[in-house]
Amino acid sequence: MKKLSLLLISITTLLLTNNNLLAQAGTFTVAPFNKIFINGNINANYNYLDTTSSTIMTDNQIDIKVENGILMLQSKAPAKVLIKSNQKNIREISCKSVSHLNFKNPLVTDTIIIQTQDVAKVKAEVKSSKIIIKQQDVSNIQLTGATEQLVAQIKDVSKLNTKDLHAKSVIIDMKDVSAANVFAENSITADVYDQSSLKLEGTPTNVAIEKHDITAKVKKNDAKFPADDTTAMNNKNKKSWKYKYGSNNTSFHGWQGLALGVNGYLTSGGSFALPQSQNYMSLNYPKSINFQLNLLQHNFYLYKKYIALATGFGIEWRRFAFDNNTKLNPDTNYTYGLIDNTKQYQYKLNIFKSTLLQVPLLFEFNTNSNPNKSFHFDIGVVGQLLVNSKTKQELAKDGYTYEITRNDGYNLNPFQFKAHFSMGYSHLMAYSEYTFNSLFKSGQGPQLYPFTVGIRWCLFN
Repeated sequence: MKKLSLLLISITTLLLTNNNLLAQAGTFTVAPFNKIFINGNINANYNYLDTTSSTIMTDNQIDIKVENGILMLQSKAPAKVLIKSNQKNIREISCKSVSHLNFKNPLVTDTIIIQTQDVAKVKAEVKSSKIIIKQQDVSNIQLTGATEQLVAQIKDVSKLNTKDLHAKSVIIDMKDVSAANVFAENSITADVYDQSSLKLEGTPTNVAIEKHDITAKVKKNDAKFPADDTTAMNNKNKKSWKYKYGSNNTSFHGWQGLALGVNGYLTSGGSFALPQSQNYMSLNYPKSINFQLNLLQHNFYLYKKYIALATGFGIEWRRFAFDNNTKLNPDTNYTYGLIDNTKQYQYKLNIFKSTLLQVPLLFEFNTNSNPNKSFHFDIGVVGQLLVNSKTKQELAKDGYTYEITRNDGYNLNPFQFKAHFSMGYSHLMAYSEYTFNSLFKSGQGPQLYPFTVGIRWCLFN
């Protein structure tokens, strides 16, 4: 029995010396540490006590290890952990998985680094010269206290709440759909990308916040910042507020802009050549101009700034120039044309025009977050609504010019759907479009399917 007791004492001493325990429920003493790493389904509370050693209390089996000053706690099964420690000067915290770490007493340290990922949460009161935060995934950090400087990098869907942490200086970089509510006393420098949301508390003198995407949100505690580049004076506090939107890293809108191209159409068999019976619809391609003004685009980001789902609003002016002296018949149940072979008139202009409103649904792909250095690809569909159509002719005879304009529906399809593909570099895109349904209503005109190829300048980025 005496030998067995000595053996158990020896094993316990060896484990404590190596600082590595596979702990069942109970209380365990660990070596000194100033860094904490938690991974797994652990809900931990940290209590600072003026004691000679640090202990870990757990209600389930967890892995406990202290190595190079790092307290490591890991568990797959749910575990509640109470850390009682005389270590007040914690320098680094790292939490992963679904771990939670809550500090019951203020942390007093020179510089502290807090890193979270997955669904981890950290809650603490900190008194420090500098706090560095790195967040990702769906993690959550809530801090109170005071610091000279807060430096934060947050991305994905992570949330940062330091509205009750009195920071004299704040530097923050936000990406994806992250959200932050911060307090700044003297200054704040922020870069807000994608669909991130920043809320600022306090009245700092020096504010330099840059929204890199139109979908990013910035709000002060009492009012929103201006919606464009501006410098406004806060008359009450006599402080200059500077807000900046847009940079070389701004969001790219590949569909929005001015487009100029050539119109044409294919037969139902996919041929450029029209049957003899439809020869009156033959086109003069160099004069069949397509012009689009796409005024609005909104991106819903699927992966950072590289993949987005885009929609918007635009206008298309479609012009078909007839190659023959064609006269389309208005106000009939079937649209057909006659070719004027009398040569009594010179046809200086003979065009068939229509105006359509359009709304796209596109997938947008970018190879670089800087649009000036990126290749861009857009693919999807565009829905269109016909708002106007007409024919216009300019006829010349005996030195006189006659203009004939007829406004008519010409049995055109009021709703049209087209496939869209575009690619380009920087702010110049080549595009092509093909309409799925026929130019004319079924049974009320020749079955012709419009297409367009051209160049688009993305002027609004």
